[in-house]
Amino acid sequence: MRKRQDVLADPVAGILVHRPDLCEQINSWQVIPEVYPSDFPSDAATYFDFFKAKEALAPQETLQKGQEFFSQKGDLYLAMLGFYSLPYCYAFADGAQVLIRSKRIIENIGERLGETGSFLLSLFKPGAFYENSEAYLVCAKVRLVHAFSRYFIKNYSKDWNEDFGEPINQEDLIGTNLAFSLMVLRGMRKLNQEASPIETIQILNYWSWIGDLLGLNIGYWPETPKESFE
Repeated sequence: MRKRQDVLADPVAGILVHRPDLCEQINSWQVIPEVYPSDFPSDAATYFDFFKAKEALAPQETLQKGQEFFSQKGDLYLAMLGFYSLPYCYAFADGAQVLIRSKRIIENIGERLGETGSFLLSLFKPGAFYENSEAYLVCAKVRLVHAFSRYFIKNYSKDWNEDFGEPINQEDLIGTNLAFSLMVLRGMRKLNQEASPIETIQILNYWSWIGDLLGLNIGYWPETPKESFE
């Protein structure tokens, strides 16, 4: 899993890095459009079509349960993300090598953390994924950011050690997703705000859906609290 990355997004980053005009267009979107620009590369169209196809499959009940949980405990959720989950990620040396090389976690800490908080709020916005589709574009952009990071490390980093594994690999992606779910709930428990077993499963299911959008191989995603702990 440390050798596997994202076969859908990585080719698109290799194209867009030479097409800043298309990057600017994508950044101007509010949602993924039905019709792409006339000169849109086929790989990029296939990439965004993946998200449009997912919208028809949105598991509304699962999404509603996750959003209800966040509406009740969102402040605590964000606090645990910042004070517990993200430091937990940064302590994982091999995976954190990407953050070091991007320099943003060193030179733009506040901005970087603010983006993460904004990302989370977009994902848990009431009606996200099944009533409004903005969150699909948010996930698509984050997934491309990961792909751009891989591209620049592969092509320009002179000190990448193969012992780290491939940058932003499947194991790192799954671990990060668990940090945004399991570790948040573990932090709540430390504050005597423990989620119930049913709520824990609901949050794991919510992040399974998000993980699929972000390019995780969710065949390895845990379905129960015990599996997630292991």
